[in-house]
Amino acid sequence: MIDFRDITLEDRDRAASMICASGCHGADYSFANMYIWRKAYRPQVYFTDNRMLVAMPQYHVYAYPKGGGDVTESLELLLDHAHGTGRKLFLRGLTDKTLKEFLPLYGDRFEITEDRDNADYIYTAEKLCKLPGRHLSSKRNHIKHFERNGPWHFDRITCENCDVAKAFVDEFYREKGDPSLAAEAEAIDQMFEHYRALGFLGGLLYQNDVPVAFTAGTQLDDTVFDVHF
Repeated sequence: MIDFRDITLEDRDRAASMICASGCHGADYSFANMYIWRKAYRPQVYFTDNRMLVAMPQYHVYAYPKGGGDVTESLELLLDHAHGTGRKLFLRGLTDKTLKEFLPLYGDRFEITEDRDNADYIYTAEKLCKLPGRHLSSKRNHIKHFERNGPWHFDRITCENCDVAKAFVDEFYREKGDPSLAAEAEAIDQMFEHYRALGFLGGLLYQNDVPVAFTAGTQLDDTVFDVHF
């Protein structure tokens, strides 16, 4: 029987090791993302010997088990848990890699659909550096326009200058005044509060010595969180 519980900061190392062992680094269920969004989405976790199970009770959704070794025991636990609540098991976040593992075991028992509306768009490093081709011309034009507006520089965010970045982001949300962004603002606030513990890396882009953009991510369990202003 699974005894799901709320995620805590103390789960970081164990969760990160299982996510890395799975070879599947989906951003939604990375440890850092689950932790900083925990107040909005209330993810719950349960650890077996070789897998991390994640449930989102308010959405009646489970993540595909993270970890290594035989996945059958973990999937059976999730099936029992979902059926115990009177619902079908709804797994989210399967990738091509996990599908190759899942289909031979349970492919005839599940309906599998592609969720394109929530797919991540990934640029290769080469494309980001060179922005080649007509379809990326708008991004090249955006950069040229930015460069014409004055001198700029980029500073890495550290624990020493984190307050500057936080003040910039706080002001952004105050100016927006959009209640629908409250959960996002809370998540970023949690990121800054636990910046070092969660292994975040980030930077501030300045133009004419004024902050104009912000980005952040973490490498503890591969790239997991990214926001820009």
